[in-house]
Amino acid sequence: REPAPVKLEGEGTLLLASSPWCSVKIDGVDKGPTPVSVKLRAGKHTVVLSNPEFKINRTLPVMILPNETTRRRLDF
Repeated sequence: REPAPVKLEGEGTLLLASSPWCSVKIDGVDKGPTPVSVKLRAGKHTVVLSNPEFKINRTLPVMILPNETTRRRLDF
């Protein structure tokens, strides 16, 4: 028997830091400059980091787990 797929319910926290700073969009919603701490519903999200001054434009898939903090630190 296959194990039942894990249901991702509830929300978790994403902590995102970068050097140099970047503007953050999550699922197309502007979240301001890094560092950011944002509550997201559990599941997959698309994070876009950009900094025109340093010509940074990076898309990052992130998986959020319920009641857990996901940390990402990026050095460009």
